[in-house]
Amino acid sequence: RNDWPSLDDAGVSIHVFARNAEGNCERLRFDCFPNDPHYHYLSVRGNWHHVLHLDVAVTGDPLLWALTMLRTRLVPMLLRAEVDDAALLVDCDRIEEVMSKLAEAAYRARFHADVARINETAMGSAKAH
Repeated sequence: RNDWPSLDDAGVSIHVFARNAEGNCERLRFDCFPNDPHYHYLSVRGNWHHVLHLDVAVTGDPLLWALTMLRTRLVPMLLRAEVDDAALLVDCDRIEEVMSKLAEAAYRARFHADVARINETAMGSAKAH
């Protein structure tokens, strides 16, 4: 037995990759979890990873907040993750085109996920290692 915190929080996770000279790498991740919602900045160039926890009293629904950030703050957030050419990489018109599909998929995953199957798969994967 240990006194480590439980890592059983789960929910929708949105991963943002940027393809540039540094490769096709994850640069942002929004973990819209019910107990500990947070997001990540990942820098390839600087080899660092920052996690910021959300204050839901301020942000409200973490998933709605994440979707709003993708629509309105993606370029500045990628710049924060040291993607210097973010403004050239982000096609704002294309983001608008796909946002309704992304939101639909995210909310479907939140409310209609087969949690038992997910846990079974995760535990099976853990036993294999």
